[in-house]
Amino acid sequence: MFREPFSRSIAIQIGHALEYLHENGIIMRNLDSTGILMNDDAMNVMPMISRFDRAKVMGFDDKTSEVYGDVRFRAPEVI
Repeated sequence: MFREPFSRSIAIQIGHALEYLHENGIIMRNLDSTGILMNDDAMNVMPMISRFDRAKVMGFDDKTSEVYGDVRFRAPEVI
């Protein structure tokens, strides 16, 4: 079990990684818990995003209409 400060740190790192991808025109259309890898170095834990099979390179003005993702990870109001 992770303590809250550690979990917050991991979430912030994942947010920074997604921000970097978005700045470069890459969207992750199916990011879930199975797409986050963690190294086992106790002194320098770093999450890594994997599973780019459904990622898409898009311009800032482009739109997508496909529905992606697993229904198990969607908010009830979206379903």
